[in-house]
Amino acid sequence: MTLRPTAAGISWTRRFVAAVRVIAATVAVVAAAVAPASCSNGDRQETGAGDEVASDGNGASTTEASVGSPGTTTRFGSATTTKSYAARGGATTSTARRDTAGTVPSPVPTTAPEPSPTGPEPEDDSWRGPPGSYARSLLRPSPATAITVELMVEDGASLRAATVAHLESLLESAARKPVTVTTTALGAASQTTWSTDELVAAADTKSRIRPQRGTAVLHVLAVNGEFTDSSVLGVALRGDLFAVFVDVVNDTGSPLVPASVIEEAIAAHETGHLLGLVDLVVDRNRDDPEHPFHSRNRGSVMYWAIESNLVGQVLDGPPPRDFDADDLADLAALRNGA
Repeated sequence: MTLRPTAAGISWTRRFVAAVRVIAATVAVVAAAVAPASCSNGDRQETGAGDEVASDGNGASTTEASVGSPGTTTRFGSATTTKSYAARGGATTSTARRDTAGTVPSPVPTTAPEPSPTGPEPEDDSWRGPPGSYARSLLRPSPATAITVELMVEDGASLRAATVAHLESLLESAARKPVTVTTTALGAASQTTWSTDELVAAADTKSRIRPQRGTAVLHVLAVNGEFTDSSVLGVALRGDLFAVFVDVVNDTGSPLVPASVIEEAIAAHETGHLLGLVDLVVDRNRDDPEHPFHSRNRGSVMYWAIESNLVGQVLDGPPPRDFDADDLADLAALRNGA
């Protein structure tokens, strides 16, 4: 005998199925609400203790509470992008890309040099991260008690003695520790246009000095030719590395704004980014909204136009070559534990 469902049984079954579907839909909504949001390009993701992580993109020095964990940045020079930078809080194995004048470099994976085989390994590897990631090691009394600057120079691209002396003086004043400058020859000019990856590769291949315990090491490339964006005078590439495009600096000079003064300013500007300026390490919301991570003050060497060949058009007269009072206060705060 075949049993046939009754009308009451069918009605109950339909009500039961409908109830199960409602419960399943409710569970899905709740799960979606509590799941962590992914960080889309240019968005800011809070990661605890004020840390921020921006997702991957091609937006440094100039990209932070503390810089260093994997992530990217938005452009320095864009007035329309949200201020965010590769994150704050740890070290990354990345460098930075700068595609237009005054843009924030976004981290790009690279092979960083290994610690020197002739000395003990450093106590941190924050120098491998984006610009600003090495600032605390450079500025705090320990673990690094001294700084060595390896100036890596192509033939015909030597920085002026006054530029090197000014760079040394700024570092000594900011870090309150001895600074030594040594020079490594890169040989004849190798190319007319440089990409981020090519600059980093040149530094890592030719460098003779690696970080060692007790000594922080910065690398400065002085090269012929120009960056992929020909308006760029200098670019911060990694926590320990920046480049100066000597040909472009010399071409930008004029009787009103001598190339020698521009060269000092650009070297100081990029050094400032490695030291965590402006708002790269401790975000005090004092940077220029239209040019994130740069000073609003035209009297600061961290003003955005300093690293662009627009410097002679934007500023009336020679550019500043020193940090302003707010820059110095930020450096002091980092030196004292911020």
